[in-house]
Amino acid sequence: MLEADGRATTSFVILNDTLMLMLIDDFRLFCGDLGNEVTDDALARAFNKYPSFQKARVVRDKRTNKTKGFGFVSFKDPNDFTRAMREMNGK
Repeated sequence: MLEADGRATTSFVILNDTLMLMLIDDFRLFCGDLGNEVTDDALARAFNKYPSFQKARVVRDKRTNKTKGFGFVSFKDPNDFTRAMREMNGK
């Protein structure tokens, strides 16, 4: 979508309120292929070695409480975000 001044923008609808619980001005890393045993705390422990780590959230089905297989981790510093993406990819 283009704004009146020519800037490109995107819009989206958040269908799962899990993302609403996270901070808005962060750098958010998608974590996929998570097993049902992964919790918010376990995901946080995997990423809290990065100084600007803020929050980890595993997305779960509201009805069954089983993981949907993915989650998000947020960072305040883009350098930590980039480092985590490189170091944790595939782990």
